[in-house]
Amino acid sequence: MRRRSSFGLLVLAVLSLLVWFYIERPKDVAEYSLTAFDTKEDKSKQSSEELSQHNSQTQQKDTVRSNETQYAEQTWFHQDPFLDYVLVRRYLYPCRKDSYKSDLRGKPMTQQITKAIDQIKQACELWSKRYPEFSDESFSIDAIEASSELGKMLKNSPKRDPSDPKVRLESVKESMSMLEWGVEQGDLTAIERSVQGLRYTWDISYTRPEQALLGGESHYLDRLSSIAIQLLKCQRSAGFGCHADELTMLVKCLKDETVCGLTYPQWADQILTPGMKMDVEALMDYYSQNMD
Repeated sequence: MRRRSSFGLLVLAVLSLLVWFYIERPKDVAEYSLTAFDTKEDKSKQSSEELSQHNSQTQQKDTVRSNETQYAEQTWFHQDPFLDYVLVRRYLYPCRKDSYKSDLRGKPMTQQITKAIDQIKQACELWSKRYPEFSDESFSIDAIEASSELGKMLKNSPKRDPSDPKVRLESVKESMSMLEWGVEQGDLTAIERSVQGLRYTWDISYTRPEQALLGGESHYLDRLSSIAIQLLKCQRSAGFGCHADELTMLVKCLKDETVCGLTYPQWADQILTPGMKMDVEALMDYYSQNMD
């Protein structure tokens, strides 16, 4: 009898334990799991909200930075603001990431070289103050309005991939048309831009208009045409790069100390042969035939 009572008590204890396990314990586990899920969801929600807030703040900063971009107070290279930026960007190339330093490799730091480096730094600093927007990474030249016929032509010209041979041929044709148009209109900037375009695509077989005057290969005209245009700019005081203390001549000084202190016309007179000088003069006459 006593054994039956003990057995009954044991069965009752086991049943109580099972009831607790299946009723109470799962409740605790479920609550713990749900709490953990809610915590992850809250963190994910919080991270999403923080990311959204960060993006919003970034966009606001970008908007403020864009709105606060300082533009040049005046044009220095052309009356058309767009062309002014096109021309100054090319002129200031030595200032970009101190690219002029590539001309110093393997050269002794003489007194003339040191002086030229200091002058280049000063010139770059001066122009960076005149065109502060170039130091803004968000600045795009496309934001500048074009006011002249040439400026609108350049701004609306299609963006092309120069690695494609077909594209290079189209660029050559476009530069040729611009050159003829520039000569006809007496537009020195158009002539300069077209000559620059032809200079970088001389590997394509084509005949330039100047070859009717001088003959020779197109790559022979690449250098002479650039010199002729710069000399025209110096004659007409149309741009920079003519004086000894300007970027164009300072960079030439780094490459060759014998030309340090020379103006651009003096440099051209020194490096050109008599035959080349005659060709340059012929090019200058051809380019300026319709200029005032």
